[in-house]
Amino acid sequence: MVKRLQIFFAVDTLEYLHRGGRINGASRYFGTALDIKPILFFNSEGKIDALERMRTKKKALQRLIALGEQQANGRPVHVGIAHANVPQAAQGFRGEVEKRLNCKEIFTVELSPVIGVHVGPGTIGIALYSEY
Repeated sequence: MVKRLQIFFAVDTLEYLHRGGRINGASRYFGTALDIKPILFFNSEGKIDALERMRTKKKALQRLIALGEQQANGRPVHVGIAHANVPQAAQGFRGEVEKRLNCKEIFTVELSPVIGVHVGPGTIGIALYSEY
């Protein structure tokens, strides 16, 4: 199942990545000025890595759904939506996911503090896996 599980996050603020030492001050400054929203994922070793950067939160969330579509490849998937203190945004995101993916089941949860401390409030993530 681990090979079929994918987890992606769109980070809303660069402040917490900077505080945690994942990016330097210049990256934080310019990234914030340009409204950069990094998309992170869990790699095969279970560590968080950067996948790509989007220019706005809306584009970042659309990219998360597109990544989900790529991974699902038309198959039914089990989906989890996680958010860091943005329940309304998570519900809107969930609605878009339900429209575009063949969700066998879907649920929404608050992001765990272990992850939340590194990515900060406003983060929304998607986890999905297929049965085959």
